[in-house]
Amino acid sequence: MGNIELDFNPKVKVWDSNASLGPRHDFKVSVDNADQTIEEMDRLKIEKAVVYSPHAVGFDSRDGNNYLLDLINSNKRLIPQFVFNPTWDNLEQFQQEVDRNKISSVRMTPSVHQYPFENWIVKPWLNWLQEEKIPLWLPISYEFLSTEPPVNPSELHQTIRQYPKLQVVIADVHYKYSWIYQLLEALPNCHIEISQFIGTGAIEELIERLGHERVLYGSGFPENNFGRQLYSIHQSELQKNILEDICHKNVKALLERT
Repeated sequence: MGNIELDFNPKVKVWDSNASLGPRHDFKVSVDNADQTIEEMDRLKIEKAVVYSPHAVGFDSRDGNNYLLDLINSNKRLIPQFVFNPTWDNLEQFQQEVDRNKISSVRMTPSVHQYPFENWIVKPWLNWLQEEKIPLWLPISYEFLSTEPPVNPSELHQTIRQYPKLQVVIADVHYKYSWIYQLLEALPNCHIEISQFIGTGAIEELIERLGHERVLYGSGFPENNFGRQLYSIHQSELQKNILEDICHKNVKALLERT
């Protein structure tokens, strides 16, 4: 790690791949609207952020997704990500909403919605995502919203391997989940979002073992601030081209597949 920077600013363009927008049901977050989010992004020179609705995760996906669009109010710096529940939502209706609103990525939350990530549940949805080249964000767990255990890694492996052209971002990966290395080695279509991947030398080890091309900067904002992981990776003495890929280019490439 380098020297402490009291007036830190990123050296490269930054797109945050994992933030939420809107109030939560269990406690009041410090920032829950677009204006405050943009203000925090400006403070750390973050150009854009991929945002999803906590309401869509914790309550009703359709209502939450629509509420997200209302909050964003066409601000191009906030990239909407829709949430769906394959055990409850209507696939055809969701497809229409994604197409109508030009949504570039989606999110599944099996640990909160409490369904196994098995093909007999998710097959039609993953077939559609693969065909349309829409990347899928799949958080390991939502410990702040659910007491359920994290997604079963065997289910992740067995299911994702059947969709080799579907790009999957494994999000909210805590450093304690050591199996993430083997999962990413086995599934070249999987990427890792690093907002929770905190530990001395953690990012350096990840890059050494897997390369940097599938690593995405994310903050977990507003539960975490934008700068925590951003500062950490800037202090990791990475080459500028690697830093650019992690902070911006990797997620941009995923979102532009659609």
